[in-house]
Amino acid sequence: MQKIYEKISLMANPVCVRLPDDLDVALRQRAEAEGLSVSELLISMLSHWVYGSTPSVDEGYKQARSLATKLAHEAVSRAIDDLPSTYEEAISSVAYGNPNPNRRRKG
Repeated sequence: MQKIYEKISLMANPVCVRLPDDLDVALRQRAEAEGLSVSELLISMLSHWVYGSTPSVDEGYKQARSLATKLAHEAVSRAIDDLPSTYEEAISSVAYGNPNPNRRRKG
């Protein structure tokens, strides 16, 4: 059986649905627990419902997705921490090219 990520075409037709808040939260939590995107989780669930089988997603793929998500969150957190906290710091960083006035330049 093909893995789910090999089976999904980048040209797949998007399907938009409105979900109640409680279902949306439950899907997001389940997807995060499984190490998948909500889209991958929904594709897996729908495949099981329609075809009676679920394409497999191997453990290595789940771990890689989980690690990538954690790295992305860390990168965003660091970027937010580096943002100037005041208007004056923002102007100073633009004028002098230093994105974080509290950080010393190398060289």
